[in-house]
This record gives sequence, structure tokens and C-alpha cells, in this order.
Amino acid sequence: PAILAKKHELYDLLQSGGVAETTVFQRRRSAPLWTPSKMTAEQFFSWDPEMRDRRNHTNLKQFRSVWNTWAAQADSSDHTFCAGKRVKRLLDSGDWLERPWVEIVNFEHDSLWFLVKEHYISVAAPAIMGEMVRTGLYLPDHLSAEFDLPVRCKGEWGPRFNDLKEWKA
Repeated sequence: PAILAKKHELYDLLQSGGVAETTVFQRRRSAPLWTPSKMTAEQFFSWDPEMRDRRNHTNLKQFRSVWNTWAAQADSSDHTFCAGKRVKRLLDSGDWLERPWVEIVNFEHDSLWFLVKEHYISVAAPAIMGEMVRTGLYLPDHLSAEFDLPVRCKGEWGPRFNDLKEWKA
């Protein structure tokens, strides 16, 4: 429900000629080819095949482009970056997980990769995943943002990238 509400909010913004800004770092996304229509957000996102056929296909492509780079990609990337900063601070503090057995090795768009010693996975995985789904962002004091989309996290582990299995507690 929260995601559909965000989609309606973005649709209404594009209908009014507005420019979407990402939640955290205010990156701007626009839809320059958008043509305002009489279709409401409820109609635009309807599952009724006849209603779906009446959508302006350029608007549909523009919406998907803005949605994917605004809400889906930019906000998830911003959240992952902030969560990564928070996890790094926790690791650096020495009060959270044992540093020689846990290291951040990569950040890629919406993923953080850790190197964890196998005997420590049952301790590290739940702690890391708990931090990743927390919505309180690590931000400099001059930035503040509410991150109100649901956050999900999937943990995987294995000796090699092609042998990863989903983490189950």
C-alpha cells in the first residue's frame, strides 16, 4: 500500500508538470515528454485491461523511467549508502561485531558485500541485516529526510559468488 501511494503521488506530480526529487539527496528526475491527461492515478494504475489500453504509452514509459530511477533505484541506493555508513561506524566503534571476522568489501547500488569468517556468520548475518532494514538514516546534520518506503533485505552467503545461498536464521 505505501508503494502504491508513492506511485500515485509521483503520477500526480508528473501530471502537474512537477519534477521529482529523491528522498535523501534531492536528485532531480523529470519526464520531459509527459503529456497531462484526464486519467486519474487510480485509472492509470488500474488492473482493468480496457483501462490499461487507454493509457498514453509515452506517459507510461516516462513514468516507468522516473519511477525506476527515482523511487526504486535512487532511494534504495541512497538508503544502502547511508546504511553502509552506519554499519562502518558500528564496525569502527568496536562495540558491535568483532572486526577481524567482518569487513565491508563492496558497495554496489543497492547492495553491501561483507567478508565474514564462516564460524561467525550466525552472529554477523542477523546483526548486519537488522541494520540494513532500519530506516533511520545516517545523514550529516544539515540533511534530514524521512525514508517512508518499506525496506527489505536479503542475505546470502557462500564460499564463492556463484555458490551463494540465501541466509536463513
